[in-house]
Amino acid sequence: MQSLFRIARKFAFTAFVASLLFACARQGSPTGGPKDVEPPKVDTTSSTRNFSTRFSARRIELVFDEWVALSDVGTQVVVSPPLAKRPEITLKGKKVIVEFNEKDTLRPNTTYTINFGTAVKDFHEGNPAKDLRFVFSTGDFLDSLEVRGGIVDAFTGEPVENVSVMLYDNLADSVVRKERPYYFART
Repeated sequence: MQSLFRIARKFAFTAFVASLLFACARQGSPTGGPKDVEPPKVDTTSSTRNFSTRFSARRIELVFDEWVALSDVGTQVVVSPPLAKRPEITLKGKKVIVEFNEKDTLRPNTTYTINFGTAVKDFHEGNPAKDLRFVFSTGDFLDSLEVRGGIVDAFTGEPVENVSVMLYDNLADSVVRKERPYYFART
């Protein structure tokens, strides 16, 4: 009987110690902290220099401060003035790479703008980069590329969003169907 009592006491002690060990650690997954609401930002020290003159490179690299994702590149990214072939835009971790087609030549003494719209987003939360554009000139200075105006709905008088605005250097009425615009932007 005494050995049965000893076995019961050892079992109770072992159960007590085991319950203490399991009670020490609180089970559950970590919260992960507050929600990320900041958009990704370009790391200017590691990226191809923005607003540069005498640009002749075939590749632009934009390095961000966090992991990013690309979405809807075909409609969001606008190159102005348009090129004969659309540049290839790829993603490598925190880096967005823009590569110009080998056969496409940039016009001399021209300021180009690559507007990314909402194509570059935070990988986890999907926050789009704000006002992300890359500007360069093949000449000695950057043009202002500024035209002021507004697009309004003719029936309601309300401003219209996401409308394409195109400027041509030819004044013929058929230019819209026959030629590419010289400058192109979205409202």
